[in-house]
Amino acid sequence: MKTRSKWHCRGGTFPVLTVAKLKSGNSVSARSLLIGIALVTSFLSFGVQAEVEAQVERALDRYLKSAVGQEAARRGWESFTLEQQLRLPANVDRFAACRRSLEVTPQRVQEAFAERQRFEVTCVEPQWRFYVATQVSVVMPAVQARTIIDRGQVLSMDDVALEPTNISRLRQGFYHRLEEVTGQAASRRIRAGQPLTPALIEEPPAVRRGQRVRIVATHHGIEASTLGEALGEGRVGDVIRVKNISSEQTIHAKIVGPGVVTSTF
Repeated sequence: MKTRSKWHCRGGTFPVLTVAKLKSGNSVSARSLLIGIALVTSFLSFGVQAEVEAQVERALDRYLKSAVGQEAARRGWESFTLEQQLRLPANVDRFAACRRSLEVTPQRVQEAFAERQRFEVTCVEPQWRFYVATQVSVVMPAVQARTIIDRGQVLSMDDVALEPTNISRLRQGFYHRLEEVTGQAASRRIRAGQPLTPALIEEPPAVRRGQRVRIVATHHGIEASTLGEALGEGRVGDVIRVKNISSEQTIHAKIVGPGVVTSTF
């Protein structure tokens, strides 16, 4: 008759060894003993590996939540959720479970919410260390386009909305307040549902082509102004061609504000 013993570890119950009850005159073969020992060793190793994996995952989770939490407080984020997918080295089964808190050290300076990160994990008792990679996902409300936004279109509250977004994938940045983008212009066409990044918006022109502008000229402290028509468009600081409506002359003038240009005579 045979009985099967079981060994309990984190994550489930595993069969360890089938033990043959000896009948009179029978003996357990050396081969059976070796197989049994191999099975025991294998399952014990699996249990230690599972414990090490759990320790590393908990340590990284604590580190990332703390780092992202500090970044959230600094930037004024109201809420976020964090997930990670851990990739351990192939030889992790060589390491014994750590009896102290693991030390986690990032391998390079980057945003706490960056999607791909690498860490050095160190145990002081027993002493060991190895490197792990993790894929991070931080989801929080970020500004997205509600509908298609054409290039040059000035954004209003009707054009954008706050939606749950994985900001770890937005390497070019993002916005978490609607007022950060309203009044700005789209630098290119933006599709509906697309997260807005600094590369997608820009300051709208202070003067547009064909717009009536006020030409302000100064000379030895004397200031005069007249009406003109912009023959180009630009932002504050740009120089554009402007036609003086009264004289019909075309001049080059510097944009100093919305609808205002300056020229020195």
